[in-house]
Amino acid sequence: MSSPLENQAKVWVQTLSSQQTLSAYQAVLESLLATLRALWEALKVTWDILKETGKLLWLVLCLGLVAFDWIWDGGSQLVSKTKAITKQASNPSSEHYFADASKALLEASKSSAVKAVAQAREQLGLPQQDRPARPDPQPGSAAVAVDRVKSVKSSAAPEPAADPQEAKADSTKDSATSPEAADA
Repeated sequence: MSSPLENQAKVWVQTLSSQQTLSAYQAVLESLLATLRALWEALKVTWDILKETGKLLWLVLCLGLVAFDWIWDGGSQLVSKTKAITKQASNPSSEHYFADASKALLEASKSSAVKAVAQAREQLGLPQQDRPARPDPQPGSAAVAVDRVKSVKSSAAPEPAADPQEAKADSTKDSATSPEAADA
């Protein structure tokens, strides 16, 4: 006679070692492994998304800092040049106020444009272009040169006539009225 414990042990061993149990657990294991692989891939993609988002936010922050610096620098230059213009305007000895003011405004806008282009090239990863620096003329130097030319012209001999016939007539008239011509 077999005992109920012995019978139950035989049933348990048969259930455990049956082909149906093996295939059921094998299917669950394969499903679990596939789920873990899919979960691992999802985690890798999520990490890549977070990493690229961090890089993008960093570049946006850098762009904001560059823009702030550009605006701050441009504003500072504008304020300093405006102060220089108002100082020259209050100085009564400044004869070339409008020329100096326009040159100062041109210089401020030119330097701002150069900086903007340099920043844009840097953000786009393009190489910077070195441009030869041109010496700026001193304020009022062109006007001083024009005044000197005018003073030299006014103290020199009269300008020649446009028509050669008039030039001959003027020269004969001058020679007839000159003291040397009277002596001759």
